Amino acid sequence: MHTHRILQKIILLFSSVLLFTTSRAGTLEHRTLSKGVQLIYSDVMQRGDTQKIHSAIASLKASEKTFSLILNSPGGDVDEAMALGKYLRSHRIAVQYYRCASACAIAAIGSISPPKPYDLSSTLIIHRPSISQSYVRPDGSLQMPHGVQKMMLQLKDYTVQMTKNSTFYDLMIDVDFYQPRALTQKELDTIFH
Repeated sequence: MHTHRILQKIILLFSSVLLFTTSRAGTLEHRTLSKGVQLIYSDVMQRGDTQKIHSAIASLKASEKTFSLILNSPGGDVDEAMALGKYLRSHRIAVQYYRCASACAIAAIGSISPPKPYDLSSTLIIHRPSISQSYVRPDGSLQMPHGVQKMMLQLKDYTVQMTKNSTFYDLMIDVDFYQPRALTQKELDTIFH
C-alpha cells in the first residue's frame, strides 16, 4: 500500500511538471490594427515554434495582409532560436522586441534589419549560455568538453553569419548566466553597423 501511494505521488509530480512545461510553450498572438496585423511571440522558445511562426506568416502573406513580428520571450531552446533567426533572415523579416532575453535575443539578431525596440522599456537581454556556465574556471576562462565546444562554435558561427562580426557573441560570452543584462544602444550600434 505504501509503495502504491509513493507511485501516485511520483505520477502526480511528473504530471504537474509536464503540464507546466507544455503550458509554457511559445504562444503567438494576432492583433489586428488599422495598418496590418501584429504577431506577438511570447513565452519560452521551444522546438517547433519556428514552424508555428512560419505557418502564421504564410497565412498572412497568402491573404496579402501586412504584418509585424514582435518578440517577447524570456528565452528557451538555443537551437530553436538559431532556426528562427535563420528563418527570419531567409524570408527577409524584420522584428521588433519588447522584453527579449537569452535565446530570444539570439533569434532577434536574425532580423533582416537591426531589431527595433517596441517601446522605450524594450530590452534585448544577454548572458552566457547555461550549458557553458558550468565550465567556467575561477579565472573566468572557459574549459569545455568537445560536445559543448561544438555547440558554442555553432552559436558563434550563427551570430557572425547574422551580424557580420563577433561582437554579439563576444558580449554574450562575457556575461555570467546568473547575472544577465540588457544590451546598451551603443553595443547594439556596434553589433549591427
